[in-house]
Amino acid sequence: MNGFDISFVCVQDPPLFNGQPLRAPGYECISLNANKVPVCTYVSLKVLLDICFVVVPSNQDILYLRIFAKEGCLLGNHRSLGIINTYNRPAQGGDRVTTETLFTETNEPTLVVGDLNVHSAYTDPMRNLELGERKRGEHYMRLAALRGYNIINTPGIYTRLPENPTLHRPSVIDYALANNSLLAKVSKWKDVYQTSGSEHMIIVTELDSEGVPLARVSPDWEKIRWRDEEGEPNPVIQLALKPYLTEENEYKEIYKAEGAVERFGDNLGRLIQSVKNWTPQKNPTRWSKAWWTADITELRRVYTSAARRVRRDGSGVEESNETKKAYKSAIDRAKRKHGNSFLANTTKNDLWTAHQFTKQRQPVRIPEGHNDSPDQTSQKIMEHSFLPSDEPIPPRPPLRNQLVDSDRVTGGEVSESLEKCSNKSAPGADKVPYGVWKNIHRIEGKIIPKLAEDMLEWGIHPTMLKEWTRIILPKPGKKDYTDCASFRVIALMKTFSRIVERMVNKWLMAIAYNEDMYCINQTRSLPQRSTVDAALSLKDWIRESHFAGKKTSKVFLDGKGGFDNVNHSKLLDLREADEKVARYLVDWIWNFIHT
Repeated sequence: MNGFDISFVCVQDPPLFNGQPLRAPGYECISLNANKVPVCTYVSLKVLLDICFVVVPSNQDILYLRIFAKEGCLLGNHRSLGIINTYNRPAQGGDRVTTETLFTETNEPTLVVGDLNVHSAYTDPMRNLELGERKRGEHYMRLAALRGYNIINTPGIYTRLPENPTLHRPSVIDYALANNSLLAKVSKWKDVYQTSGSEHMIIVTELDSEGVPLARVSPDWEKIRWRDEEGEPNPVIQLALKPYLTEENEYKEIYKAEGAVERFGDNLGRLIQSVKNWTPQKNPTRWSKAWWTADITELRRVYTSAARRVRRDGSGVEESNETKKAYKSAIDRAKRKHGNSFLANTTKNDLWTAHQFTKQRQPVRIPEGHNDSPDQTSQKIMEHSFLPSDEPIPPRPPLRNQLVDSDRVTGGEVSESLEKCSNKSAPGADKVPYGVWKNIHRIEGKIIPKLAEDMLEWGIHPTMLKEWTRIILPKPGKKDYTDCASFRVIALMKTFSRIVERMVNKWLMAIAYNEDMYCINQTRSLPQRSTVDAALSLKDWIRESHFAGKKTSKVFLDGKGGFDNVNHSKLLDLREADEKVARYLVDWIWNFIHT
């Protein structure tokens, strides 16, 4: 669709390649698994930043998408929208798509679009309908009206123009219908005189959806210039970080328990905000391609300017053709150059990424039925995966612990913790990746140790660091995806929280090792001991038994949910009674566990 910014494109009887609809730049293709795909819907990648959707199981000739805004509302007070894309054909004794299946009774704003293959005197008043055509069309549209759906086609506008009008008359068989909840939000229905590769016209339906901002701006962390051309630390960033720990600048010392959590949050928040201030911003658009360059942007501007002049007064046709040719040639060269560079420098990870982008997409699986919203569905999975504690931990107010020199956080400990953190690991809710903390620590090595030390000295782990992003993934190969057990939850914690957690975990492991708290046969949760070590040990024990003339029996137990069902109250009681674990660590663990 040239010249239009379309959010959803509904296609009936689409052209197929290897049994699947063709891909379109800037769009995600959604279709059902079928031998011959009757319908598919293309969703703009720009819109996908701000929405989520589920595919509602229905007739194979119907693709029903329920779309939800991640934030705010889509239409008025409604957070969701239904789009039903269908391709109806006459079948023996009726239609392949019945009105009972197609027109869902719902209070959710719902739009039905597609090739219904029925004629209506309302939309095609000039057509002399045969008796059978009239009855079939009136019956279809009457049942649609009874379910609250209204035709929004402009009467008399043909949607199908046959190539040979002497054999077939122009007709209206492509419809758009809106239910009562959506009708007031339909601002325009119009035909677009562009070829669609078939006899059917392209129809555009516009909805008043002002609640969701598109193309959200976000920091482009990878473009921060941490070092200058000589490889030295960027003097601008260095100048901003050096005085951070001084009172007259960003950092505020914590002197008393009252307000300790808030002051720590302010210190960390100001540091993150200052980093964002010198971070370039990225604004995703449908033109965001790895091969796109500033020169192509300029050529596009020149071409569109010349093309507008031609449409306005007919002048400059030759110039428009030349600029178009230059623009298209630049795109081809950039694609070819990027492709050659990709092949020359490709790695196994790149090949896997390419495979992920090109593989067939599966429809979204919906546990507990499709009538739930994504929030309700997520809540059910979370309740199944993380059972509420029978004995919730009460809050513990901050209490200052005097740290001795051996308890202080050193730059080396922070470096060791950061070294094990991959820059490619997905960040948490604040979107700050590990690479940012690594570079901050390289330029000014006292900042992170001081912030971590504040948490330990006051025994706090603020709520702001407990915010996490949940990712729900279907487990492969499960038979029943309506069962919450067929899904697993990935929790993406904020990266600063993970850095401190790694350091505390290392100290606790050192205490357990020095105090002989480990079972000699334990292999999990220990450095340099893995499942392979457990298998080799088992094999060695079996051989020893055989050499001794003994018989061997093995019992394998799968203890599920062990970590999720730890009694936190008992754990904390044991740690408080144990003098081997420092008081400041017990206080921090207490606040870390408390939610």
